Amino acid sequence: MSPLGLTAPLSWKALLNNESGIVSTSEYVNRLKAEDPSNKLALPEYYPLESYVAPIKQGFDHKKWKVAFSANNTNSYAMAAAHEALTDSGLMEILQTSEDLQV
Repeated sequence: MSPLGLTAPLSWKALLNNESGIVSTSEYVNRLKAEDPSNKLALPEYYPLESYVAPIKQGFDHKKWKVAFSANNTNSYAMAAAHEALTDSGLMEILQTSEDLQV
């Protein structure tokens, strides 16, 4: 998961196609407003530079990965990335099917 894509294959594809994760400040602020109009970080005065590296590709579903104790989205990104890594490695299936590892 990166500013280039929501999964490792999509990130690599974008990288190989010379795509960029950099967006204009106005585009970034508009994304924040679209996700949550009450987000105080969606105010242009927080962003004095003309462009930024977008923190994550548009389309990430924060609600799917929301961590109850987390006040920001960083943990959501970590949860989604960990899930992808476990799934890609085959460990997720082992964890779900092994009686010794189930709670």
